[in-house]
Amino acid sequence: MKPTKAERETIVNFNEEDNTADIFTYRKDWQRKLESMGYKPDLVNRYGGKGYTVPKSLVITPPRKPKRLSDMQKQELHERLNKKPILRK
Repeated sequence: MKPTKAERETIVNFNEEDNTADIFTYRKDWQRKLESMGYKPDLVNRYGGKGYTVPKSLVITPPRKPKRLSDMQKQELHERLNKKPILRK
């Protein structure tokens, strides 16, 4: 039987001893990204889930508080991002 949306999950697993992390996902965008980076699936199930082993450095980022920008910082960022690029020959 096909897994429900709740069962189609992404699991990232690593420990402090190993230098690798295991990623199992049903998400096609994650699968495409990992495969475009050169990682081949170690595990493929018949419902579209794939498992990969990757260096832990790809996934290890501790959670952090979102940045809060002032209105002035937002305006400066907006102006900088909308500035036309300089073309160089």
